[in-house]
Amino acid sequence: MKPGLYNRKIDITTANVDLPEFVVNIVGSSSGQLDFKHFLETYQDSLPYKNFLHNVRGKAITQLLSSHRLGKYDMYRMIDSGKVDNFGCLTRDAMRKLRPTI
Repeated sequence: MKPGLYNRKIDITTANVDLPEFVVNIVGSSSGQLDFKHFLETYQDSLPYKNFLHNVRGKAITQLLSSHRLGKYDMYRMIDSGKVDNFGCLTRDAMRKLRPTI
């Protein structure tokens, strides 16, 4: 992915909105998935979530970022809510333990 592709902006209109259920709508090949190292460099505020995000399945993390960028919800609030725990490579309880306690 090209540098500068991501632009993390917090939409204050979605800050207090109830979070929807997390559903992965992205289908197809994995060739368009993000470079995880570049993602962490671009989103410095995601470093506390590094272990959690590293264990989220590829299409789910792509969906998280896509919906975050579209302003549907805040990616970090969605992770903190526990709605993403089922989309990890590990069991739900293990994913819950990987979430940062901020």
